[in-house]
Formats: sequence, structure tokens, C-alpha cells
Amino acid sequence: MGWSTLVLGSLSFNRGIDPTVCEQIITEAKEIFECEVTYSTEFLHYQIESLNWNGHVDPDKINDFFEKYAAILKEYSLSFWNLETADRDWYKE
Repeated sequence: MGWSTLVLGSLSFNRGIDPTVCEQIITEAKEIFECEVTYSTEFLHYQIESLNWNGHVDPDKINDFFEKYAAILKEYSLSFWNLETADRDWYKE
């Protein structure tokens, strides 16, 4: 069983990183974020955009990914929302 998630972000690599290593990291990112990771020639970084209604995106795996590649990534920014857990509730009884 999956859950609904929204993941938005970007990442870029340090200069001098072997392109093969970058490709392997992007392949791993696609699996973790359950989406295509595309390169933006306008902003010169990879973009992550995933709206998944029945996915298994795991915030712990995202954390492990960024810890694993911290020395290789120049910068990254990512936001994760679990769409099945309300941030705030309003009700009237």
C-alpha cells in the first residue's frame, strides 16, 4: 500500500565529478524520489518534481541519500509533503 506524496527540489554536483558517477547518482535519485530527475539548462541544476498518489517515497531514504552524497553534491534543496497527513485541521461540531 502506498501513500500520497509531493516532492519538489533540485540538486547540483561539485565540479570535476566523473559524469559516470553523476549518472549513477541520478539513477538512484529516480528510484528514491519515484520520478524523472531532469536537468535544467536554464538553472544549471537537476530538478525533482514528484506528485505521487500511490507511491512509496520514504523521507528516511531521502535523508540517507543526501547524507551519502553530501561530499559530491554542490547544493541541494528538497521539500517533502505527505498528503495524507493534515498540517492543520478545521472542523465544526
